[in-house]
Amino acid sequence: MNKAKLSNPFRGLCPFGPEEDYLFFGREQIVDQLLKRLRQTRFLAVIGSSGCGKSSLIQAGLIPSLYSGYMTRAGSSWRVAIMRPGADPIGNLAKALSHPDILGRDSRIEETAPVVNEATIIRSNYGLVDCIRLARVPKNENILIVVDQFEELFRFNRTHQQSQAHQPPQAQPAEQAREDAVAFVKRLTHAARQTELPIYIVLTMRSDFIGECNEYPGLPESINEGQFLVPRMTRTELRSAIVGPVKVGGANISPRLLVKLLNDVGDNPDRLPILQHALMRTWDYWYQNSYQSENPNEPIDLHHYQAIGTMEHALSSHADEVFEELGSVQAKKIAEKIFKSITDSLSDSRGVRHPTSLASLCLIAQADEKNVNAVINAFREAGRSFLMPNDQISLSPETIIDLSHESLMRVWKRLIRWIGEEHTSAQTYLRLTLAAQRYEQGTTGLWRDPELQIGLRWRELTQPSEAWAALYSSGFSRSMAFLEASKAERDRLAAEKRKTHRQHLQLAWGVSFILLVFAVYALIQQQRAEQEQIRAEQNFQLAVQAVDEMLGDVVVENSLANIPQTEALRQKLLEKTRRFYESLQKDRAADLSLQVEGAIAQVRLGKIYQLQSQPEKAEIAYQKAINQLSDLHEQFPDNPLIQRLLGEAYDWYGAQVMLYHRSKAEHAFQLALEYLQDLINRFPKKDEYQYELARVYNNQGILLGTDLARAEDAEKSFKRSISLFDGLRTSRGKPNDSWRLSRTQNGLGGLLRRLNRPEEAAMIYQEAIAIVTAMLEVEPDKREYKEGLARFYNNLGNLYLVNKQPNLALESNTKARQLFESLAEAIPELRSEIANSYNTQSSILRGLNRNKEASEAVEIAIGHYTDLAQSSPDYNQDPSFNNRFGGFLASFAILRSDSGSFEEAIELISRAIEHFSIAVNSAAPSSGYQRNLSNAYWLLADTHLKAGNHVRAESALALLLKINLDKNKLVGIARLYLRAVHLANSDSALVEMERADVSESYASKAVLSLGQAIKAGYSKAIIKKNAEAGGEFQNISRREDFLKILAIGVDVTIDENKSRP
Repeated sequence: MNKAKLSNPFRGLCPFGPEEDYLFFGREQIVDQLLKRLRQTRFLAVIGSSGCGKSSLIQAGLIPSLYSGYMTRAGSSWRVAIMRPGADPIGNLAKALSHPDILGRDSRIEETAPVVNEATIIRSNYGLVDCIRLARVPKNENILIVVDQFEELFRFNRTHQQSQAHQPPQAQPAEQAREDAVAFVKRLTHAARQTELPIYIVLTMRSDFIGECNEYPGLPESINEGQFLVPRMTRTELRSAIVGPVKVGGANISPRLLVKLLNDVGDNPDRLPILQHALMRTWDYWYQNSYQSENPNEPIDLHHYQAIGTMEHALSSHADEVFEELGSVQAKKIAEKIFKSITDSLSDSRGVRHPTSLASLCLIAQADEKNVNAVINAFREAGRSFLMPNDQISLSPETIIDLSHESLMRVWKRLIRWIGEEHTSAQTYLRLTLAAQRYEQGTTGLWRDPELQIGLRWRELTQPSEAWAALYSSGFSRSMAFLEASKAERDRLAAEKRKTHRQHLQLAWGVSFILLVFAVYALIQQQRAEQEQIRAEQNFQLAVQAVDEMLGDVVVENSLANIPQTEALRQKLLEKTRRFYESLQKDRAADLSLQVEGAIAQVRLGKIYQLQSQPEKAEIAYQKAINQLSDLHEQFPDNPLIQRLLGEAYDWYGAQVMLYHRSKAEHAFQLALEYLQDLINRFPKKDEYQYELARVYNNQGILLGTDLARAEDAEKSFKRSISLFDGLRTSRGKPNDSWRLSRTQNGLGGLLRRLNRPEEAAMIYQEAIAIVTAMLEVEPDKREYKEGLARFYNNLGNLYLVNKQPNLALESNTKARQLFESLAEAIPELRSEIANSYNTQSSILRGLNRNKEASEAVEIAIGHYTDLAQSSPDYNQDPSFNNRFGGFLASFAILRSDSGSFEEAIELISRAIEHFSIAVNSAAPSSGYQRNLSNAYWLLADTHLKAGNHVRAESALALLLKINLDKNKLVGIARLYLRAVHLANSDSALVEMERADVSESYASKAVLSLGQAIKAGYSKAIIKKNAEAGGEFQNISRREDFLKILAIGVDVTIDENKSRP
């Protein structure tokens, strides 16, 4: 029996086009709503998350409906231009309009039409209108301009800005890109506002880019008027989107597979393209293994779906199959370079496509067009559709190659790894470019290890080309020359050092015999009594040295922490060491060396008291050391050892008291700097003096950085410290120089973050991470390096989170957490850091709309803190611990509230309030914990309102009002009371008179809160504007008490009898 040939009705990752509307199911009601909005406004912004089907909705839903005449007044004659902004938005608009079916011109000038159109569009803000007017389109025909993936406008503009950050000051690409983007937006908005010609603008944009619109004049207003948020498809709509194409294709689908597909879709943000791809693959498998074999009547069933790996694995497995089919190593390398080039996580951490011409890809891949075409064709064949354009379009050097959908960046595991590698490679190149530029300007030196080693390894592994480098920054030749010069200088210094070492050895051998003779002779001539005295002094020095080493290596450097379950031993050693130093400093003989040892013992005692969490005793010990050393310095002003120790003592004292006595700390650091700088002036070649000076500058930077009014001074201190440590690392190369340098860079990064300079902060964090990463390659088991690297990654992740770069934040957060987890067995206290990492991860995932994973992460954080609280009673009264624990519970409560589990959320918030209350009661009033407590009460009231319980919400608000609140929180309370008014008015449990009384009570309290906010400095104009614009304050705008607070801006008195429900 001859079987009918069936065509696969599923598009895979590609969006549906206008000619495929017969396959587009499940969005009929949404299309009707779009038509309704387009009748009301000529500027329609279709906004939704990645993967929600925006492009298909317009091309296969809205456009066919317009052709069918469903916008009755506009008619059915439409000329539709579809474009993407790309790097040249006005040029791309001109090209789209130049199509013969849009502004069809004489075929003789068809090749010049884009140039003519672009010149007309650029001419003025109404250039787009003029361009269409000059085309003399018949009056009964409408023009629809679809700007797909409008967010490209922001990304390409940002790419120019980032590139310019690594260029000389005279370079101007970012400014030009910004002007072009603004001009493009103005042409669109002006065309939509005019009424002379029937021009309609429809754009699609990812919802996570909507904040970027504020950068473009007129765009927020136009979007607000014509905004359409694409809703998630309901289960019924998804069923139609699955069953409809199957029926059109001539097949059937089993009920159990349909249910399985609907369940698998879940909350996946990329669910529609992944579903389409899985259905495409399932259809192909069914067609080959059932329809064309022995079971042509078998429906598409569960075993077909499972055979292709289900939605979870189908896309990644399919892409891997294509990759492996490429065969040769060269072809696979070309594929890797192509995909790395057309994806971008550097200019925007959310991950976006980077369409690139075929000619550029050939240069980047360093391959001929034939080989590059072969790879591209393998990924765009029918039934694959990973790349665009599809296989029906011939490729030319000007053809733009692009991913079919961004979901491939988030699902294909191999591509995810490539993107991570490309991000790291680009960051290395940008750091190299910046260093080369600074070297050329004379503001920095050549690279030294470990940066140089990282740069050389990067060059060897990636073999970068100038075409690849141009994606991120120019100056490739200069950067490579800088890297080569750095290598040559390193090799020269190494050769010189080897030569000097050989000369020293020769000299040593030449005089060794003479020295040996004199040494033997001196030993024989010593008297027996002198020998005994020397032996006693040596034994004393050995004892002091042994205890010093135990304190430094075992205690201060925490080497015991590498061995599990050694905290008790560590504390025992601390106590024995303390007793030794106490006995030593009491024995202050007349001998100078013993007096110096006594002063040093006081410094050591201070360190021990710090480690034993006894700050008062530590401060006293440091002060005693300063007093003893000051006396010795007066007696021996030219003794460099005493002066150095005095400077160090002031540094340790300042570091101890900076948390609770700023002025004392600042004075101590200043004295330390003066003593140490004087030593450097006297002994400029003494590295140890520069090392101590760098430490003091770092501590001074930490102190000053806590006061943003002193931020400029703090930045200078950090940079002075970095300069000194960097110089030491170059001149002597001790590991501690690099380690201290990275820690100071981390401190500077934190300061820059607080100063809202995120790009600079990210760069300095990355430099610190690069240094410690290189150090761990040499000493992979060094515990303090691992812990430091974890904290650096944690800080970088928090920076990315605040800067709304969630994917980069998640990457750094994960690295930090993994490092903390590798250390937790040896240091159980680090479980608190692991918990913090999971809580931060939860915040990141929530921002990515991955709420299920966010809930799992914060639950893990809560579990760690619960275990810690049970392990030691000390945690239960620790303010910092309780403040963090409360934060975890509040985060989880928000997630449960968002999912509609209000009772569970309320229970979590109540627990959070308990912990915040402990923190507030146990800490100083200035700790800031009270703000978190007020936020928890606010969250409790908000959740009660969401649950529909205004009575419980009012109780929470009453408790909240007992806390000292700022003006913004008072306005927020007013808004909550007004929401309570709405609930009370619809509360069927209240009789009509009670309803009116309760509502009046809430409204009065809302006005009272607004009055208090105005009294605290909140703008009356903002409140008034809200009321006049129809905001939440409109309903109380005619009340006498409301008008009174706006008139005089003071508190009002309300009737307490009325205020009680």
